[in-house]
Amino acid sequence: MRIFTSFAILYYLVFTACLFFLTSASFAMGDAATENNAIENIATETSSHQKPLPNKHLKAFNASYVAYRSGTDVGTANLQLVPVDNNQYELTYESKVSRFFLSDKRFEKTRFIDNEGTLVPLFYDYKRTGTGPNKKLSVTFDRQTKKIQVDDNNEMDWDGEFDNQLFRVDLPSKLAKGVTNTSYDFINYRGERRQYLLEVVATDN
Repeated sequence: MRIFTSFAILYYLVFTACLFFLTSASFAMGDAATENNAIENIATETSSHQKPLPNKHLKAFNASYVAYRSGTDVGTANLQLVPVDNNQYELTYESKVSRFFLSDKRFEKTRFIDNEGTLVPLFYDYKRTGTGPNKKLSVTFDRQTKKIQVDDNNEMDWDGEFDNQLFRVDLPSKLAKGVTNTSYDFINYRGERRQYLLEVVATDN
């Protein structure tokens, strides 16, 4: 098992939306301090089914999780990867958690291409409902114009960034190749540029 200095990997291993809902009234994502505080409060139960996809680089999966806080079941999440066509795939994340009068429901979907191991995002959709303001976001990655379209009114140059969740699929292949340092530039669920810096610092056999 690889151990990392960045808490971005916690986002990959368990459903981050639940972590932030249970530990922060702001419902913010991407804050490493918040994720750190959440570790001791989460336990998960997972089940998955894997089968080969048309491209040898990927395997389909469907993983389900249960979140606990202080020993109480407070919600569930699901992460699924499925093939679409022409080396295109969809990665879908859904979570629903509640505690007392607070509730949080999130949905993320990524459409991407696997070009012989190089992952290229095409579309990303995000939706959040529950306590506090509802939010949604749509991002389009245009390979011809090299532009990123955020909703209908914000366009930026595309310099190879991922969307908010595609690193979840890319990271395992890097680890399998022995990569110990890597970074991900991406567009987060707010439509902002962000970066994860990851380093393997130890192994747990």
